Amino acid sequence: MSEQRGIGSGLNRAVRGFGITLVILGLAAILAPWMSAAAVVVLVGLVLLLGGAVLTLVGLGLRSDGKGNAGLAAGVLTLVCGLVLTFQPSIGLATVRWILVAYLFSTGATEITMARHVDADEGRLPALLSGLWTIALGVVMLIGWPISGARAIGILVGFKLVASGLTLIRLHGKIRSLGEKIASVRERLES
Repeated sequence: MSEQRGIGSGLNRAVRGFGITLVILGLAAILAPWMSAAAVVVLVGLVLLLGGAVLTLVGLGLRSDGKGNAGLAAGVLTLVCGLVLTFQPSIGLATVRWILVAYLFSTGATEITMARHVDADEGRLPALLSGLWTIALGVVMLIGWPISGARAIGILVGFKLVASGLTLIRLHGKIRSLGEKIASVRERLES
């Protein structure tokens, strides 16, 4: 039984750590607009690569728990967007803007789809709100108001990553309470 508690505790710490990492990466992206346009594109690309790696790992965990492939799809989309921005920073801000609009709309839709597969106790509302927030950020990026250009890239992607990180931190609390319930039931059954 202590082995099962250790696994649950390890998963719990990993999800919380991933959430905190995404929030920190998001804050770093929000601070990026004070750099040159090319540096913003590369920095946001690197942030998306790291965030995509985190989201892919979480998506793999959700997939193995039978929660569908939406989380994995969001992670892979984030990784692809990060790769393009990191290794092709010279494609221009207009192209980057369109890539990010597509990324924000697709990951927002993916998060909303994923929220449908998550129980209310597991954090359906935060996942749904994160998806809606992501789509709203895509609309802001698309219309270019109230911000545009290099500033918009860092700020909007940063807010997106912060929202995803906060959703994972919320999920962390649910995993902890679920682990405690499972351990309590197992202790009663073994007694």
